[in-house]
Amino acid sequence: MEYKGSFLASVDSYMNLQLGNTEEYIDGQFTGNLGEILIRYLSPNAENLCCSF
Repeated sequence: MEYKGSFLASVDSYMNLQLGNTEEYIDGQFTGNLGEILIRYLSPNAENLCCSF
């Protein structure tokens, strides 16, 4: 999967990214517009962490 945003809305010190006007591509094929998305960075050492939404 590949995500292409037309602008970076925000980034934080944990490397989480918020992208605007994002499009999704799977195997190089356009699959649709997603709009605004948040990509969360999960550390490989975060096995014992729990997140609430």
